[in-house]
Amino acid sequence: MEKTKLGISVGLMGAIIFLIALGGGMTPLLLLAGYVFFKEENVWLKKNAVKAIVVLLVYYIAYYALGLIPDVLGVLLDTIGLVGLNISLSFINNLIYILRDAVSIVKTLILLLSGLAALNMGTVKVSFIDNLIDKHMN
Repeated sequence: MEKTKLGISVGLMGAIIFLIALGGGMTPLLLLAGYVFFKEENVWLKKNAVKAIVVLLVYYIAYYALGLIPDVLGVLLDTIGLVGLNISLSFINNLIYILRDAVSIVKTLILLLSGLAALNMGTVKVSFIDNLIDKHMN
């Protein structure tokens, strides 16, 4: 079993990366990924560090893009309300909250399953993310 320069297995380091992404957020993940890029030589580990970053970035983009929808509609409806028409956004807001929760669940599942698979130096295939990483890291 291949070891990192810290003395732990590469698979365990991969699992740590995904679990840090799940629980710690972007700053600790970037610090750990920076260590991996500059100090470690294992390509699998580097790709998994990039994958964890990309999963979080896709999550943040989707989550906040969904949050823009009620904001934009609110501005439009407030403008329409100036002429005396009142329209409710409660259905759309509830739908957006459900979609945001679904995006959060998908992120959690991807990172958790990836962390568990990484223990055996495996991976969870997320096609569009894996294709993006393969395209830019080769």
